[in-house]
Amino acid sequence: MKNTYPVESVLYSKQDVRTEAAGGMKSIVPAGHAWLVVAASASTRTLKSTTTGIEIGRVVDEIRDAFAPAPLTVPEAYRQDLQLSPVELSARYASNSVDTHPLLPVQLWRQQVQQQQTMTGYWDWVSQQLAMLAGVNRS
Repeated sequence: MKNTYPVESVLYSKQDVRTEAAGGMKSIVPAGHAWLVVAASASTRTLKSTTTGIEIGRVVDEIRDAFAPAPLTVPEAYRQDLQLSPVELSARYASNSVDTHPLLPVQLWRQQVQQQQTMTGYWDWVSQQLAMLAGVNRS
């Protein structure tokens, strides 16, 4: 199971994820948001929300049921990004600490580059992926 969902894998929640941070603060990360595998041991994985930074622990079997390896749609919070060019997307998200789109982390793009599935730059790829998810044809 160690190779199932390795560190730096990107997963997408199929349903809302309820979390409780230290101090009892509860929150909900809506369905469709990206989660990055940040640690793996035996049959458990630590996932970090690319939206909130919250980390959760899950067993592999639970991940199979509750997460997908690719986004299924563009969550409402990112629908306005469909109107933005790659340059505008970069400007919008460059202020975050990791210079990456929360729905489509740079790790996912790197995997596609390594597998020779894309040759475009990161922000062009983000724009294309968002359009594909939304069913929009951009030229």
